[in-house]
Amino acid sequence: MAGLVKTTSDCRVSIEFGRALVPAERIELLGEGSVIELSSYVDDYVDVLADGRLVARGLPVVIDGKIAVRVQESFAEEAALTRATQTDL
Repeated sequence: MAGLVKTTSDCRVSIEFGRALVPAERIELLGEGSVIELSSYVDDYVDVLADGRLVARGLPVVIDGKIAVRVQESFAEEAALTRATQTDL
């Protein structure tokens, strides 16, 4: 893969389970026990973001009592190619 820039720096990875549009006045009223209903369902894939870019989708799993994601679709190579192309401009 000519032109692909590899980096040795760490990426901030976040997992997005869903989204919700919530009125500002409701946010101000959030407290212990409040519930925010998301747009996704329990069996939906979650998005895996690296530095804010979508790199994969997968299913939430529990490993040793911790939440993890089993990757089902990976876009990491596409994201790396896009990033390399943008830096070449």
